[in-house]
Amino acid sequence: MSIRKCCISFVIALALSNAIHAQDSLKYSTLSLGIGVNTVSNKDAFQSPYTYRGNNLLFNSTFTRFRTKGQHTINLTYSGGQIKSNVSPKAGNKLLLFNYDYLFNLKTKSTNAKFMPSLGFGLHTLLSNTNYLTDVESPKSYLSGGAFFTWSGYILYHLNRKSGVRMHVGLPLVGLVYRPDFEVNGKMLTKTTLIGKGNLLSITLEYNYKLTPKLNFTATYNYDYFTFDEPRPIIILQNGLSIGLRKTF
Repeated sequence: MSIRKCCISFVIALALSNAIHAQDSLKYSTLSLGIGVNTVSNKDAFQSPYTYRGNNLLFNSTFTRFRTKGQHTINLTYSGGQIKSNVSPKAGNKLLLFNYDYLFNLKTKSTNAKFMPSLGFGLHTLLSNTNYLTDVESPKSYLSGGAFFTWSGYILYHLNRKSGVRMHVGLPLVGLVYRPDFEVNGKMLTKTTLIGKGNLLSITLEYNYKLTPKLNFTATYNYDYFTFDEPRPIIILQNGLSIGLRKTF
């Protein structure tokens, strides 16, 4: 093999190596852990005509796998504590939300990449376990919830080299809702139904500040609104504020 061919082969190999490295550099993961306070508003007309409210402890975690063309995001949020109304005894409440989204990166005309939007789809779920008689010997808990296929969007905006803001929105398209047993014409039934008169809207806002190249401080606001009208209305609203850390690896 001539020196010229060797040089050409070396240049091609170097270029391919750089291209592969550049592509792989776009593939990374992040894990966020946060703790905060969740303000819960729960009105279940099947159980009580009153609205129960309370401030509960909140834990959330988010895992994101970034790729060249898109990203996988898994979010798990849990809060637990007591809620109460003005005229009724306190009730125990546990709230669990699990969201999965796959988002495709959208191209923008911006050359500095400050603004990065993504669009895709997801599966968003909510489970609420409420005990309205916490002081009795054998309290009965009532489980309600839903799972919704969503149209999801994500926006990242870099404020500067060290900080940025993110917004994540999930709009329900179709789903399933579960309601506890209730009596109709003397019979106990369990209601599992398709979406139509119910929905689950999810919004997440996050501010992040880079502490080190691999570690960020985060402040997050979570809003989730779940409603369903049949056979008796239920409305669950949660506003969560948390702080935490995000690790890149």
